[in-house]
Amino acid sequence: ERILLMLPGDAAVRPGRLDVAVTVWSEELASRSFAFAARARAAALRASVYMGSSGKLGKQLKWASDQGARWALIYGSSEHEAGTVTVRDMRTGEQAAVAASELTRYLAEAAEAEAARGAEAGGGR
Repeated sequence: ERILLMLPGDAAVRPGRLDVAVTVWSEELASRSFAFAARARAAALRASVYMGSSGKLGKQLKWASDQGARWALIYGSSEHEAGTVTVRDMRTGEQAAVAASELTRYLAEAAEAEAARGAEAGGGR
């Protein structure tokens, strides 16, 4: 019980749910994927990096969906070259290219907007 009290926000209420799932395209880009997960955690979001053996985006997005992730971060060679991260909304399928340097701010603002929508829908609770 003491461990649950130390968890941020509603992490104890929604076990096993991720805010952010991070894909891994190649061994060369894996360290960046872990860094992006750390940035998500810095924004007080629950994040995990795909640890499976498949480099296929479809399988990784299925994993993200199975984890209940709200957003998936996609970082492949084209994103690497452009200095961006693709943030995919797992509910709508919409994607946004976000400058890697702005990722933490973008995720924090997206989570804040999500929380505000939830508060409005829940009567401000």
